[in-house]
Amino acid sequence: MLIDGLLMVLGGYYLLFVSTSFLATFQAFLAIVGVVMAAWAAIFLVDMWRLRAGGRGYDERLLRAGAPALNWAGLLSLVVASIVGLGLITSADPNIANVVGFLMSAELEGGTFGSANIGVVIALVLAGILYFALSAVPRLRTHVRS
Repeated sequence: MLIDGLLMVLGGYYLLFVSTSFLATFQAFLAIVGVVMAAWAAIFLVDMWRLRAGGRGYDERLLRAGAPALNWAGLLSLVVASIVGLGLITSADPNIANVVGFLMSAELEGGTFGSANIGVVIALVLAGILYFALSAVPRLRTHVRS
């Protein structure tokens, strides 16, 4: 709750006192959230597909208190795909543009590729492939207690 409140205060401050355009900032926010959500959705779908294809469901013991709390394959896939996806999106907000688009050249950023925010699609595909490959590794597949 404290983190949520801090993010709301910082976001409000940025929109009121730093940002020159609400629309550009809002579009950048949506693109960033879209990248992370696409990666998360791919991991979720691959996980569901693997469990259903195997004829089994989730282990209900993992949902109880005291159960292992971290899936390393999923976390690693989410982080890597999100970083790559953020490197392939652009923003009209000049401050946010300094943080995203780091994997594109200036020529790509200014063209159709840059304005398409293809990083969302790349994050979706990359996260799914990474999670599929990493969840096959027994050491990463094991849930670890945090």
